[in-house]
Amino acid sequence: MLYAAVRLVAVTRELERARAELAEAAVLRERLRISRDLHDGLGSSLTTIALKGDLARRLVERDPVSAGHELADLVQVARDAAQDVRNVARGYRGMSLAEEVRRAVALLEASGVGCQTNLAGLELDRRTEEALAWAVREGVTNVIRHSRATTCSISTSAAGGAVRLELVNDGAPERAADGGGLTGLRERAGGLGGSLRAERTGNGGFRLSVEVPLALDVTA
Repeated sequence: MLYAAVRLVAVTRELERARAELAEAAVLRERLRISRDLHDGLGSSLTTIALKGDLARRLVERDPVSAGHELADLVQVARDAAQDVRNVARGYRGMSLAEEVRRAVALLEASGVGCQTNLAGLELDRRTEEALAWAVREGVTNVIRHSRATTCSISTSAAGGAVRLELVNDGAPERAADGGGLTGLRERAGGLGGSLRAERTGNGGFRLSVEVPLALDVTA
């Protein structure tokens, strides 16, 4: 009887320690999520704000109307960034791949980079779509920040039970840094059983590709 009581106390203590460790791990995961989402989201927003602000400054004297449009866009981006921060804090991130591609094209063209898109008709589950949308956002941010590109293409395709996203530009940077953004994308893709590659192409360009297992069917 005494042994059983002692054993019960020991087991209870072990369970308490395990619970504390699980709680600590959950807090750490949440901190990592917030850090990753803030980096990926705000990095792109700040790049856009800087680009729009510089463009408005250059236009203000010769084309005040266009400068006003750029400033209006800048204000909207700032508002969207504030909403992104609130969403990150609440743990909610609803991202549309089509919307991210639309925004990417507008941002690239505003910075003087021509962009072509070729998106397959895919029905994607929420996590897969968000992972690919993040890849578009981070990839385009890197094109604007670090490359010497004049053209860029964004495409998706499905083959072998997986969906593949590719961003290709014609101006590879002098040094391809594998920073926090790409690390975050690898984590997102890896969490879905997928992978990421960032590599130079033979013609002096750069390719970012993300591949994730395809859960749902391709639509017509």
